[in-house]
This record gives sequence, C-alpha cells and structure tokens, in this order.
Amino acid sequence: MVKAIKSKLNLTHKIILSIVVVTGILAVLGQVYFIMTYKPYKAELSAMVPTISPDERFIVNKRISKSDLKRGDIITYREESNRVNFKRIIGMPNERIKFDEGSVVVNGKKLKEPYIKFKDFSSNEVTQIGGNEYYMLGDNRPNSRDSRYYGPISFDQINGKVILIYFPIKNIRLIKNPL
Repeated sequence: MVKAIKSKLNLTHKIILSIVVVTGILAVLGQVYFIMTYKPYKAELSAMVPTISPDERFIVNKRISKSDLKRGDIITYREESNRVNFKRIIGMPNERIKFDEGSVVVNGKKLKEPYIKFKDFSSNEVTQIGGNEYYMLGDNRPNSRDSRYYGPISFDQINGKVILIYFPIKNIRLIKNPL
C-alpha cells in the first residue's frame, strides 16, 4: 500500500513537473516570437498629430510584405540618415502625386483624408513614384518633414506597420487604416 501511494505521488510530481516545463518552454517561445515580430517605439515629434501625439508609445508589426501595405497605413522607416521616422503612406508604387489647394491628388483624383486637421502645401510639384517606392506624409502637414522634403522612400527602408498605441494607458487603441 505504501508503494502504491509513493507511486501515485511520483506520477503526480512527474505530471506537475511536465506541465511546468512545457509552460516555461511555451512562454520563452512566445516571448521570442513577440520580439521577432513586434517592436515598441515612442513618438517624440508632433508630425502625426492628431493620430499619434508626442510621448505616446506604439507597437509596430515588423513582419510585413509589400502586399500588406495600403494607402493610409502608418509605417516606420529609416531615413537616409538612419534615423527612424513614422508617417502615413499617401502614394503607392507607380503613382503620381500632386498638391492642389491643400489637397493631395493621386493619379488625378483628390484624396479624401479625414484625419487631417491642418493642410499646408506650398508646392504644386508633381512627383512620379517609382515601382518600389512609397510617398509618405505626416498628418500634421505644417509640422512634418516627409516625402515633400526628401522624396519617396523605398520598400527596403520600411521597418514595419504601426498597429497599436499602448501608452499612456488612457489612450490605448488600435491603429486602423481610415481610407
């Protein structure tokens, strides 16, 4: 009888130990997946106000392909100086961008931008976007250094797509494409 009790205790300990080990392995694998897929950033400038305010923190999905990118998405990218920036995709590969009385015109059609509060375009220049390029603009146009200054960016410069604001806690929200 004592042997039977010891055998049951031994089996219980083995089961508990197995559960702890499997849980630990799953936790480590989950953390590795998160680190490989997502990256946190902090907004320091006002170029994306009102969508993203200075000092808000956000999560970027680093695992994206060209087919994941749509006009209206907010992405992070490396500038030529290697500084990481984040702006909204306005122009897609092979499109023509023009500014007309404060509005963006893409391939001859005015773009509806419900997220814009302040329009500011002093240029009537037409930009032809290359086959592997994207035209980026900040939502706070008067205070944004974007593709109007340094031209379109290439897909290779893109780090990921902004998906979530997580701080401050009262501002937690998913970032959805408004277009």
